[in-house]
Amino acid sequence: MIDIGIQKKDRKLIADSLCRMLADSYLLLMKTQGFYWNIRGESAYNLQLLFHESVVDLKGSIHSIAQRVRALDFYVPMTFNDFLQLSSLKEDHHHLHESLDIIRRLIIDNEFLVRRSQEVYEIATVSNDPVTCHMMQERMRIHSEIAWKMRIHID
Repeated sequence: MIDIGIQKKDRKLIADSLCRMLADSYLLLMKTQGFYWNIRGESAYNLQLLFHESVVDLKGSIHSIAQRVRALDFYVPMTFNDFLQLSSLKEDHHHLHESLDIIRRLIIDNEFLVRRSQEVYEIATVSNDPVTCHMMQERMRIHSEIAWKMRIHID
């Protein structure tokens, strides 16, 4: 029996929204890592540094989000198929190798995660869950910053 001041139905809403955030984050990690490996062009090295920063952050955030779901007493999706079904992001089946195409795709996806974080934040606010709220505020800040750093390369 868990008693952290949040009713079970509210914990379920929060956990479900966090699982969608987790799936989106996992897919963004896979894309960013793949683009890191395959990017080419004159600014490839500088972009690889930025992509590496994003990959490291995403790995940490995925772990934190999963831990929060478990702390709310729900289970975390375990398979890539689970993540694909839960995520609103889509895989890039064609191979993007040109810097501008890759940057544009990652900006769109990072901005989506800002909006996804806002959704989770709103659910957590209504459910009186300051821990998840704080986590989502940090995700909004980081994804906004990464999108801004990427935008510098195409402006």
